Amino acid sequence: GYGVDADLHQARLWFLLAAGQGSADGQCQTARCLGATDLDTPFAVEDGVHEGHMALEWYELAAAQEHPHGLFMVGYMKVEGIGCEKNLSDGANFWRRAAAKGHVESQRRLGDAFYYGNGVELDYAKALEHYRMAADQDDIEAIYDVGFLLYFGKPGVEVDYAGGTAMFRAAAERGHAKAQRRLGDAYYYGNGVERDYAKALEWYCKSAEQDDREGVYSAGYLLFFGKPGVEIDKQRGLEFYRHAAGLGHAKAARRIGDAYYYGDGVECDFAQALRWYRRAAGYNSGQAMYEVGFLLFFGRPGVPKDQKAGLQWWRQAADGYNHGLACQRLGNAYYYGDGVELDYALAFKWYAQGADNGDVQAIYEAGYMAYYGVGTEQDQARGIELWQAAADHGHVKAMQRLADAYSYGKGVERDKAIAYKWDLMAAKHGSKQGMYGAAHALFYGQGAEKDQAAAIALYKQAAVEGLASAQACLGDALYHGHGTEKDRQQAYDWFRRAAQQDHARGTFMVGYMQYHGEFVEQDRETGLDWVREAAKLGSAEAREMLAELDDDDEEHKE
Repeated sequence: GYGVDADLHQARLWFLLAAGQGSADGQCQTARCLGATDLDTPFAVEDGVHEGHMALEWYELAAAQEHPHGLFMVGYMKVEGIGCEKNLSDGANFWRRAAAKGHVESQRRLGDAFYYGNGVELDYAKALEHYRMAADQDDIEAIYDVGFLLYFGKPGVEVDYAGGTAMFRAAAERGHAKAQRRLGDAYYYGNGVERDYAKALEWYCKSAEQDDREGVYSAGYLLFFGKPGVEIDKQRGLEFYRHAAGLGHAKAARRIGDAYYYGDGVECDFAQALRWYRRAAGYNSGQAMYEVGFLLFFGRPGVPKDQKAGLQWWRQAADGYNHGLACQRLGNAYYYGDGVELDYALAFKWYAQGADNGDVQAIYEAGYMAYYGVGTEQDQARGIELWQAAADHGHVKAMQRLADAYSYGKGVERDKAIAYKWDLMAAKHGSKQGMYGAAHALFYGQGAEKDQAAAIALYKQAAVEGLASAQACLGDALYHGHGTEKDRQQAYDWFRRAAQQDHARGTFMVGYMQYHGEFVEQDRETGLDWVREAAKLGSAEAREMLAELDDDDEEHKE
């Protein structure tokens, strides 16, 4: 409608006339009138006949004259299968010809083809080359694409945070939403720029204004949890989360569920938590499906317990989204018969699946069942292998199991040194059983160089943590003065603590010391009571002492 009334029919006639006279521009415009006004609109259908093939013919005529837009459109239609069969390779070839003539869209589309390996061999370096061509012509999408490849790197393209961030900034300052969010990420992580959480928030908010889901979520996360330079503002953070959830962002919906579950920024409300977890699950979040299952399986105030439904959600998360923890929960349910009939074979199946999906507890449990042959054929080697994998991920019980296996040579060749290594590692992770095992190795020089002073320190750590066997060993060391100064008063105190936990050696020593009045007031009757109790707990030395006393009584009677 420039200088005249807009009239599509008249425009078509004039374009057609020019096209008939061999004008490549006229041929392209004729094709355009037959089809779409832009690339996002499907070709027109008039009288029930698809006009894409007619448009393609006109574009092909223009392409035959090496018209850049004609070449591009033929390539586009072949890639999309409009008016012809889809042919990515042919499409890429037409884009290559148009790109060589400086056609910006073709340069960028060819970059995409090399990036994804569509119609050409995947080649990130060539993708970058073509993105740069388009970026040099000020194509904002290409500027972003160059930034993305430089920032994240790919085979053939080295990571260049500074270069990538510079390109993100160039696109972001012109209003490119994704580039704004990526620039926010750069400031958040300090990649290519000095870390600055306030600037990160600024760019996230700009991205959020354009409804970029990740940008909205990132702004909410920064505000909800806060960082240096960004004060915690949970209410505003939740507003951003709600905005992101409204745009279909699963993690944002789940974060709102977490807020209601833990009463973080809002009043604790398990029913609301379930509502938001369900919403996130509807966005295909396996983690949210797990959370829904957890709430239903165990129940909470406002959420009635429904184990059957909970198990269904866990199965959905496990089978559909490879959620390791959901597999582990299913394994637990079948192992203990909780909500389902007890079934060790199914328990092992789910633990094994959880192990395959990287859940460390499931790896440990699968190892336990394989090692002892519960729900599956016994395979100690496989059990050891799984415990090793769990231990490598910091699983303390797995470390202790390995220590026991190597200490006693069960499933592996006996090796006290390896047993000591695993006990010590467990001890470093805070395991009192590991402290005890490592102390025992050091005290007696079994698998480690003998060092009774170091052993006493570890015994004491475990004893303070309440391990009865360590309390008894510490008592023995103090009683005899092994690795430490002799102190029978302290020894008695540690024996007494062990005895309070029904430890046989601790119980016997309390009785022995009371009976003989060693550093405590002598009380033979009470002492014998303790010795008799120790005998019941399996103490051989208690039984021996009682037998000797009985013999003495018999001799006295004679």
